[in-house]
Amino acid sequence: MFIPPSTSRRRSVAEYSRIVLEPAAISVRWVIPEPGEERKTSLIRTVRLPWDVARDAVERVRQARESRSELDTEHALLVAWGLFAQQMGLLKGLEDVPVNMGTGVYTPQTKIIEFLIAVLAGVDSLHQLNEGERPLAEDVSIAVAWLREGLAHYSGVSRTLQAADAKTVEATLKVLDTVSQPFVQREVAEILRRQGRLELDADLTGRPVSDTSRTYPDSRFGWMDDEVRLGYQAALLSLSGQAVSRLWVVGQHWPGNARPGECLRGLIRAAEAKLKVRPRRRVELVAQREADTMQAELAAYRTSAGYLAQASTGLAQVAAWQAELAQAELALDELEQVYQAAQRQERPHSQLARARARITQLTQRLQRGRKTVETYEQKAHKLDATLARLETERQALAARRTELEADNQTNPNPVTIQIRVDAGFGSGAEIAWLIEMGYIVYTKAYSDKVTQAMRRRLPADSVWSRVGANAEMTRLTGQTLKQCPYPVELGLARYTQPDQTQFVVLVRYDPDRRPAPEPSQELKQWFERYNARQIIEAGIREGKSVLTLRKPLVRSPAGLELQLHFALFGANLIRWAAQWMRDLVRQTNQAFLTTLSEVKALVTVGAHSAARWVRTTAGACLVWPDQSPYAGTILWLSGLLACQLTLPLWNVQKT
Repeated sequence: MFIPPSTSRRRSVAEYSRIVLEPAAISVRWVIPEPGEERKTSLIRTVRLPWDVARDAVERVRQARESRSELDTEHALLVAWGLFAQQMGLLKGLEDVPVNMGTGVYTPQTKIIEFLIAVLAGVDSLHQLNEGERPLAEDVSIAVAWLREGLAHYSGVSRTLQAADAKTVEATLKVLDTVSQPFVQREVAEILRRQGRLELDADLTGRPVSDTSRTYPDSRFGWMDDEVRLGYQAALLSLSGQAVSRLWVVGQHWPGNARPGECLRGLIRAAEAKLKVRPRRRVELVAQREADTMQAELAAYRTSAGYLAQASTGLAQVAAWQAELAQAELALDELEQVYQAAQRQERPHSQLARARARITQLTQRLQRGRKTVETYEQKAHKLDATLARLETERQALAARRTELEADNQTNPNPVTIQIRVDAGFGSGAEIAWLIEMGYIVYTKAYSDKVTQAMRRRLPADSVWSRVGANAEMTRLTGQTLKQCPYPVELGLARYTQPDQTQFVVLVRYDPDRRPAPEPSQELKQWFERYNARQIIEAGIREGKSVLTLRKPLVRSPAGLELQLHFALFGANLIRWAAQWMRDLVRQTNQAFLTTLSEVKALVTVGAHSAARWVRTTAGACLVWPDQSPYAGTILWLSGLLACQLTLPLWNVQKT
């Protein structure tokens, strides 16, 4: 307990808490003997605490914000993105995110925002915030643009992410979704206006860590990068857009051994909630399956009842034979006594011999009857399991039908949505679920065993059509996909490589499409439409190579999940900001115009390029110097544009 001295001026509890909790700078004296001298020492340096460094940084940012003078930055586009984030309302929303951590020099929310800035900058490690070639934390312009009092040390960011919990993640995702909605809805409306339907792509990609690590929470071994690795899975869903080529809609963090089916269902539900549209559920397909299951259940019940009736008849016959056998045995006992009293000898056709034969006959009938009854009872018992399975299936289908009907009742304006999924989501059960949900499905067969089975059943006279530079395709007729009760189209594609030939089974469910005039053209359209999903594969490569989607920067559960969502949101933000910046360019070169359409160049070059942030009462702009790859580019960020053009109006030439 801290008790203030009675002779001093009384201070508030807050003042005494600040005195106790905020240590002053500490001078450390390093004592080293000088060469040739004994016991002589010299002062080497004074080490300052990180709190003092942070306070100085806060003071520099405060002065820069109040002075509104020109600022030189080495991270030009991070400044522009910060101003764009202000306009989106992103910063205001993130400032209210709950974090179970106290406030020192910087608030926990500032460190969450700094983590987003690090992801946008494409850092390979949080250390680069302070120890990189061009430390982000020392760039005053970034702090001013992102409305921060300063940027914390990377260790503080790491501790904040360690203190974050599920509530922090949930609140952050809500903010990201809220600020994204206007852009997403604009994109959806434009796509529907032009194309009449949406095109989604779903994939599952690995985020591996060291196989010997034990410090990554909830990491599991799973199939990643064509091998078994320790780490996590990222379930991703993107929208092929108009204003932007690719828009990340949903990203979900899963352990490495996550089941693809569970991931797919979560993606679809989350995507429909974010896009605010969904297709009409195909209730009629489920209703037909329910009716077929009910008919099968009734047929099995009738068969079981027939077996039980036959078993009951057999039991009655067995009972009659048992009674007859008992009478025959009494008659035999009497005859044996008569023969014994008369000392008569039993002959083959005597009355006693016929009585013994009758007992043998009845015993054999009784054994056959009991066996027949047992057989019927076994058949009925087997059908009991079938009946229980059919009843469970029918009840599940009834519940599924009710669920889909409720979805349709609350969806007055259904839209057509096509989804392309990788083979990991291409099992029969998942395809059936997507079909029931109303989607047009393009995918590949889940297992290579399916491909091999289809190849074995392929007729020798099958016609192959050229669908790509090294690809041919043929339609598979009369074949079905296991665990998928709906009629899907199957096609076998083969890729000719210099050293081998690969085969893949393509799956399609698109009942409302217009067939092409020629079968070869139909197969080519099918092949090209599925392979258009390379757009999400390119997005995954972009995220892993540019926006830290692959390598975890932290080892806390909340931090790992936030990193995934920040990487996906960051890719969207960069594309939206590029559109915004196109309208702000007043003078530029071709290199900058090209960069605006390439996320990799925007992050690796634009976000690490030097520029001058000119701030005046009339407005603000970013000006790139002559030594920059964007030499002469002027990005007018706010206010009125007024600049002197160089015009040869008063050039005087002497003659």
